[in-house]
Amino acid sequence: MLGTMKLQEWIHRVEEGAGARFVRWALAVVAFALVAVLYDVWCFRNLSNAEAMDAAQLGRNIAEGRGFTTYCVRPLSLAMIGRQRADQSARLKEGHPDISNPPVYPLLLAGVLKVAPDGGELAEIKYFNAAPTDMAIAVMNQVLLGLGALLVFRLALGWFNRGVAWMSVILFVLTEHYWRFSVSGLSTIWLMDLILVLVWLLGRFERGHRENASSGRLLVLAVGAGLIVGLAMLTRYSTGWLLLPVLVFIALCSSRRRALFLVAAFVAFLLLVAPWIGRNIFLSGAPFGTQTFAVLQDTAFYPGDSLERSLKPAFAGLMEQKWTALEKIARKAVANSRDIFTSELPLLGGNWLWSFFLAGVLVRFQNTNLNRARWFVLGLLVVLLPLQALTRTYLTTEVPVFNSENLLVLVSPLILIFGVGLFFILFDSLPIPSASLRVGALAGFAGIISLPILLVMLPPRPRAFAPPYYPPRMQQMAHYLGEGELMMSDVPWAMAWYGERQCVWLPMTWKEDFYQINDFQRTVSGLYVSARTTDSRFFSNWFAGDNRGWGQFFLQCFVQGEVPTGFPLKHSPERLLFSGELLLTDRDRWSEPAK
Repeated sequence: MLGTMKLQEWIHRVEEGAGARFVRWALAVVAFALVAVLYDVWCFRNLSNAEAMDAAQLGRNIAEGRGFTTYCVRPLSLAMIGRQRADQSARLKEGHPDISNPPVYPLLLAGVLKVAPDGGELAEIKYFNAAPTDMAIAVMNQVLLGLGALLVFRLALGWFNRGVAWMSVILFVLTEHYWRFSVSGLSTIWLMDLILVLVWLLGRFERGHRENASSGRLLVLAVGAGLIVGLAMLTRYSTGWLLLPVLVFIALCSSRRRALFLVAAFVAFLLLVAPWIGRNIFLSGAPFGTQTFAVLQDTAFYPGDSLERSLKPAFAGLMEQKWTALEKIARKAVANSRDIFTSELPLLGGNWLWSFFLAGVLVRFQNTNLNRARWFVLGLLVVLLPLQALTRTYLTTEVPVFNSENLLVLVSPLILIFGVGLFFILFDSLPIPSASLRVGALAGFAGIISLPILLVMLPPRPRAFAPPYYPPRMQQMAHYLGEGELMMSDVPWAMAWYGERQCVWLPMTWKEDFYQINDFQRTVSGLYVSARTTDSRFFSNWFAGDNRGWGQFFLQCFVQGEVPTGFPLKHSPERLLFSGELLLTDRDRWSEPAK
């Protein structure tokens, strides 16, 4: 009899008590893992973003004890570091310090790459499908995506109810945009998690004020919010501006000791970011290194990628004509804003829940915390919209939507929660006669919103790599050079990541800039030009403006089969010319490639 009672008690616990909660979460974890496996099997692509490869090679350098040095060298970085040193050396020989990437995400990658399996010789893999290190980065980001799902559940449960929370998690996990970002190698998923934590902290802060919590507890929450914004800024510099809506939110929610909480949040933020900014100023003279001048990129002064490839940037001249510069920057902001409002904002996050969020702005909720959180999300959008328009560069042109310059996607999980919440409010007002019809309607809603990820898993599926970034090929070209030799290329991030070779980005001119690097910084042993250049708009890109020297150079190599007179790299395997690539080295290296 006693045994039967215990068995019934155990069954009750499994069906309705803590056991039921455990079963639900276990099933949720299994379902998430199943979606991850299916997506990776059918939709995984090796890294195709220049910025993702750049961060990855930097993380590997950190993991292997080379410090915060980069193998992907920008001519602009050479110029900025050289100007800060008395000997004008850009430290190419002893390890060029990176002044283009914030430190947090490369440090995360370093931890993963420290334990990830080495990719080995990719060119020796007969049927190449995935680089092991690329897959390791994707898995890390998918773990962060799972953490984001937990944060979405927690916020939705606090603002609405359990039904909204579970539906929000389901739609979050079945949003194809987030999975695409997870396999892109970018820091986007990590930043999403930080913003979700930030909103959770600010929600606790607001609720604590209404409930007369102790000043010490509120102070900890304010400091935590400042530290989270600092971490976000040290992941992507532009997100540092999120401190403005955070301070406004704290000020509006504080009825007592407002100045203390504002100062605490600001000082916490400043103490976290100041050492890194000081390091950048010491090395380059600019607080954010090469990213300090992001607003000038893709303007009439520096179209496309010309600024980062400039060995002699004319910043002093821009200061003399500052009104003209401001006009060009304003034109860039207006043109980019037009694109954002017409094409990106209506499908924010890759689904239609943005429309529910907009409608929800007009609804007054009974939950005070929810009302204030809604206005905070609007404040984030007000800050991020002009930021994205001002800092957009050629990276968005090369890889639309799935790039680090897409800042609006960072708040899309919050918009998803509000959208689902408003849908449930409207749905509950419908006269649905039975529970089965209700469940079917909710399933239909979830299916429609999740349709993109269901369609992307159907054939035809994308190739495992995005031209010109075929990892075995990149590695093969890089390994014609020895480990201690310097390369120059139009895809230095790929040479650095897949080939593990120090590589300078192709500068603006070869008659001056190439020799400036080769003769005074470090000898260039190989030049590789990929289909990224040869498949581009050749005349307008390479025969216009400062690039015209390279246009004549490529024309002579490809059409006449000759290297310009006096150029030190004269040897090339002829078969590459027919594949749209160009490799020039100082000697015949393909008979026995250097290892």
